Amino acid sequence: MIAARDQWNRIVTKAKSDDDFDRTAALARALAYVELALNAAGYERAANGGIGFRLKAVLAGSSSEIRDRVARAIEARNAAVHQNRVPPNRECLAHVGTLRDVWRALRRKFVTHDHAASIARQCLENRHITTVLLYGSLGRNSKEPADIDLLLLDDGELSSFLVGYGRTGLIAIDLVLDALKLATDSYRAAVASGWLDITLLNGRLFGNDRVYVRSVAAGHRDQLFFLNVANSIESFNPETGTWNGPKPQIFGRYNALRTQIDSEGLLSLRRRGRSEG
Repeated sequence: MIAARDQWNRIVTKAKSDDDFDRTAALARALAYVELALNAAGYERAANGGIGFRLKAVLAGSSSEIRDRVARAIEARNAAVHQNRVPPNRECLAHVGTLRDVWRALRRKFVTHDHAASIARQCLENRHITTVLLYGSLGRNSKEPADIDLLLLDDGELSSFLVGYGRTGLIAIDLVLDALKLATDSYRAAVASGWLDITLLNGRLFGNDRVYVRSVAAGHRDQLFFLNVANSIESFNPETGTWNGPKPQIFGRYNALRTQIDSEGLLSLRRRGRSEG
């Protein structure tokens, strides 16, 4: 799955192109990502209205200037796609920027601690899930969090069934959503938008079985992932509905190791998560 930042960077590159077809693609993709974001944020499609109708609720409290800019961006997309009237580079780039701002506004509605807690509650309704952990930009309380990153620990049932024993515990997100009864249009769109990322690991083996931990780390795109998140990970407390629950001891050990490695200057461990889109 391509990160949101990379998706938008590709769109911006096409918007700057001298090729009419590239700029048309930039406008078309930008609006498509906004429509996907509307789905993720829970703005349902209306039978008698297009995306402009759906955006009215989103832009209700915005200034007339912002509403006009969004309307012009949609008109420019439609003119380029249906009439081959493609705006020049600078104008195309401005329209893409407007649509990206709308996408970011929708993301702010989805990526919240309350929403993450709601998802965590749903996950814990599955009797095999023992712990829900939050990490990433939302876990660090970033000013503009990029997504909801959840790490689920189970009793071995779901992780083993979905990936097979001995394989990495990082399983396909669509299988996770199905297993946790989160396979709604909204959550699928959130995953596609890069706003929701769920990883499921065997809680009995992780931190206790070196072969399993090595397998998980080797299968991750960032083999230092668990060290990188150890100092900011939060655990969901279902009794309070907040992220102040007890953390697995393994992350305390990882955090101590991370601090030592960082202080020795042996590796440059990431202090920040993925860049925002």
